[in-house]
Amino acid sequence: MTEEYPPYNYTEDGKLTGLSSEVMVEHTNRLGHSGDIEVLSWARAYGLIQKKDGLILYSMTRTEQREDMFKWVGSVASNKWVLFAKKGSGVSVASLEDTKKSWNNWYL
Repeated sequence: MTEEYPPYNYTEDGKLTGLSSEVMVEHTNRLGHSGDIEVLSWARAYGLIQKKDGLILYSMTRTEQREDMFKWVGSVASNKWVLFAKKGSGVSVASLEDTKKSWNNWYL
């Protein structure tokens, strides 16, 4: 299972593509599986993977909270998370703690 999450997984002209999807299709082909990948909403796919064995969900960010919840196969890509604010917005961040305090007030 996956979600629409360009450039890693997305549907173009009715076909699933993207960096992670291409890797997954290649791996399933090498293993002799059909590679049928279902595109679902993130909430639905994430809920299913926690309830049912034998499912694969990609692309998922590996976090400390999720570490023991899943069997991790490997990385497809690394990602740096960044925050942007419009010039003149008055948003000021000096530390990660600042972002936690004001997260709900920001429009991303």
